[in-house]
Amino acid sequence: MGKLSKKVGRKKDIKAKKDAQETLTRQVSMFGMRPDNCSVCSADFDKKSKDMAMTWRVVVSEEQKRVTLICPDCQQKVDEGIEKVFGGSDDEAGI
Repeated sequence: MGKLSKKVGRKKDIKAKKDAQETLTRQVSMFGMRPDNCSVCSADFDKKSKDMAMTWRVVVSEEQKRVTLICPDCQQKVDEGIEKVFGGSDDEAGI
C-alpha cells in the first residue's frame, strides 16, 4: 500500500505544479496588457523604472481579461479603506 499512496501523492504534486505553471503563464501573458498609468489616479508609470516596478501593484483579472495598475499612494488609500471597513489587514479580510 505504501508504494501506491506515494505514487498517487507524486501524481497530485505533478498536477498541482503543472496547473500552477499554466496559471502563471496566463497571468504573465496578460501582463503586456497593463496600462501606462495608475488605474485610480492616472499617475504615469515608467516601464523602465525598477523602483516603480517594485512598488506599484498589478492586479490581473483573468475572468474579465483586465489588468489594473495601482500606484503606492492609491494603494495606501485602499489599505486604509480596508482597515476602516474590515478592521484588519487585507489578508485577514480574505481579500
